Amino acid sequence: MSVIGLSAHERTPFRKLSYGEQRLILIGRALIKMPQLLMLDEPTHGLDDANNANLLNFLELVVDKQISTIVYVSHRQDEFRNFFRQYINFDELEIK
Repeated sequence: MSVIGLSAHERTPFRKLSYGEQRLILIGRALIKMPQLLMLDEPTHGLDDANNANLLNFLELVVDKQISTIVYVSHRQDEFRNFFRQYINFDELEIK
């Protein structure tokens, strides 16, 4: 809980957490077994700006600590971060 920044909510029932907090917990739960690959399809969909930033910051930590390789699918170009090593832009049909 401390890694995802939610240690203050460790006794809060899941249903009483915000949508963004729930999303962080579910991704954190998926990482407990240290998977080699984590696939996320539109993980920030429906999140406000603060929770969007929290989730992307957490994913940056995952990448920095080399916990898992992440396949991240999003239609939002404003979510692009420097820790994305490769990407496909279907608008321009290019692979970088």
